[in-house]
Amino acid sequence: MAKHVIILGAGASSTSGYPMNNCLGTILSSHEGFEQYVRDQDADPQLEQKLIMEFKEKEEQWLLPFRNGRFDTVDEFSSQFRDKLKPVVQDLKWYTSWAFVLHNPPTNSGSCERGDTTRSESSDYLTFVKRLFKEGAPCLREDISVLTYNYDAHFEFLLSSAFKGRLGDNHAQIPTAFVSGLGDLDAYALLKAKGFCFLKLHGTSVLP
Repeated sequence: MAKHVIILGAGASSTSGYPMNNCLGTILSSHEGFEQYVRDQDADPQLEQKLIMEFKEKEEQWLLPFRNGRFDTVDEFSSQFRDKLKPVVQDLKWYTSWAFVLHNPPTNSGSCERGDTTRSESSDYLTFVKRLFKEGAPCLREDISVLTYNYDAHFEFLLSSAFKGRLGDNHAQIPTAFVSGLGDLDAYALLKAKGFCFLKLHGTSVLP
């Protein structure tokens, strides 16, 4: 069976409200920008305060190279200084992960660019997930593989939720092929390359 490979790149998560690269650079370029973003999310107040205080304490130690260099994106800075300023790059990646983890699409999917508060029902992922299922069946199409370079895990969340919802009480653990190596941890299912397959090629923002 011929495979249709669908690649999700930069911008695929924008309709779910996740910050794009240049917006993320603005958020992480100053204590004020980071604090405003954190307070705009629906997070635990104690966690918010902890992150804001930690960011402020580290700001002068590691933020100046990123801010003074006028880099548009974290990726651009990381590519240039991953060897010379490794601790700075690691910290920026850490707070990048928090920026994605704190965002909660069901209650706050407005983007930095639009400044709106549209709900997650506008997310392109919702329509996309529906079309991945076989018509009239609770299983995913075997002729499709999805590859993504995005950090956020919103697509995996929607896909696994739809899988559970369609199978009702009869669903088993989410298959590994649906969530890029997690799920039931059946790595051989990925190696066999049979059926639907989802692969995350750029790591993820999930934190402990």
